Amino acid sequence: MAQEREIATLKSDSFGRIALVEDARGAFVRRDLRYVPAWLRLPAWFLARREARALRRVAGLPGTPQLLRWDGRRLATPNAPPGPDL
Repeated sequence: MAQEREIATLKSDSFGRIALVEDARGAFVRRDLRYVPAWLRLPAWFLARREARALRRVAGLPGTPQLLRWDGRRLATPNAPPGPDL
């Protein structure tokens, strides 16, 4: 596995930590469930698994993030450029 370096924490709450991470292949966004309190692990895992399944279903659609990997604890998607201001 390539050495990962966390560039910035984008969000951290009871359901996990979302960070901008870089490895030899480039930058990507990672949702990490290792930091979830024990009493919230099941709902956090369910929500992350649901997100991974949804990303698999929309794979290839323009304008949607693509799932790079999901190992049951960490979900990774490519680092997307900033979108237009709404």
